[in-house]
Amino acid sequence: MKSVALNEGISSIKSYAFADCTSLLSIYIPSSLAYIDERTFSGCTSLNNVTIAEGITSIKSCAFISCKNLTSITIPSSVNSIESYAFQYCDNLKSVTLNEGLNSIGYEAFSSCDSLSSVSIPASVNSIGSYAFEYCDNLKSITFRGEAPTISSNAFKNVTAIVYYPSNNLYWTDDVMNDYGGNLTWLSYSGNASERTFYSVTYPDNTEESGISLMSVYPGDSTIQDNEDNEIGEDHIISTSSFDRLVPGKSYILLVLADMNVDDTLSYENLLYIAQGTASEDGTLTFRYSKKEEADLVYVMACGPSNKDLSNAEIVFPDMEATGEKEAVCPTVSYDGTVLTEGVDYIILGSVDYATAGIYTCFIRGIYDYTGIVTCTYTVKGDFVLGDIDGDGILTAMDSNLLKRIIANILSSIPPSADVNGDGAINAIDSNLLKRTIAGQ
Repeated sequence: MKSVALNEGISSIKSYAFADCTSLLSIYIPSSLAYIDERTFSGCTSLNNVTIAEGITSIKSCAFISCKNLTSITIPSSVNSIESYAFQYCDNLKSVTLNEGLNSIGYEAFSSCDSLSSVSIPASVNSIGSYAFEYCDNLKSITFRGEAPTISSNAFKNVTAIVYYPSNNLYWTDDVMNDYGGNLTWLSYSGNASERTFYSVTYPDNTEESGISLMSVYPGDSTIQDNEDNEIGEDHIISTSSFDRLVPGKSYILLVLADMNVDDTLSYENLLYIAQGTASEDGTLTFRYSKKEEADLVYVMACGPSNKDLSNAEIVFPDMEATGEKEAVCPTVSYDGTVLTEGVDYIILGSVDYATAGIYTCFIRGIYDYTGIVTCTYTVKGDFVLGDIDGDGILTAMDSNLLKRIIANILSSIPPSADVNGDGAINAIDSNLLKRTIAGQ
């Protein structure tokens, strides 16, 4: 039995129904099925084509465990839960598409999926279980689309990845952005995740013993020349990229990328070339390379250490007043008496703009000659409605919930509207007063 198409109208399939059918290659699961039961397809080691129709609401424990030939899976928006071990040991699973509607990812749901390189977590997800992505050794990019879910301890154990989260979102606070058993680098983005700019990578384990993990990024100038006689006797193109303002004698990694507007910038398909070199005494470095496949060169960069740490910088914010229109924050950043330039010496992450009065948090991160990241808070003055925590001009249950999180020290951005009774302190009295005000509207 190599292919199974279950007809519409089937309402249930018992657990273990197709377990250990090692010759099964393809399965269609109709919308009339309420859920995919426990171990329904466990151990189907040849299964490589799974279609789940819209209408399925849950994928139960171990449903696809050890489906070692499965390379991709799309979870329809009707699925609200992926339970424990559902896709554990799917060694060749490279692509997972999770759609809005999913609420929870269970314990070890995708653990030991060695080929998974990126994952995008829908805004609808509110919980990620312990060890959910444990030992996903090639997982390098994680994107959260909405508010911070509850992430259990060790959810990303032994994962080294860049994690992207939406900026200007009150639910993403410093105490949320932990390692969860792995080595995670957190970066915010504004707008669509696909529009973000890539600013940092981590060294591969075998390239540096210095312990450096975050690096400055140096865009390079590229020239391309034809070379008709290569070593294997075929035509190919040799490209040259040069970099300056580097730290003499230090190692740098060259990345040649096909496209910057993808979720997984360092995926196998997108990474055309990678190499390592050492900067010369004058701080320059030139790479010659041939791309692994034909593609228009979109972005070339060298990543490596910097000798100027912005943690010693002086950062001054101007007086700011909210007008209701979104405006960019423009601090003055100085290092050793020199005023630095945004986009040349540093970038601003986190709350990069404002529209309402409040206290905001942003991050100043060094690039080029500078490294390090500094957490800053700035205050925006202006008219506001007491208790209007989210700044939308009306008092709702959302404001009450946000105030509770502020009182519990879960949120770091504190708008002046949080002091509902105006006594200079934010506590349970403010919370109770806001509840009564909302109830009496």
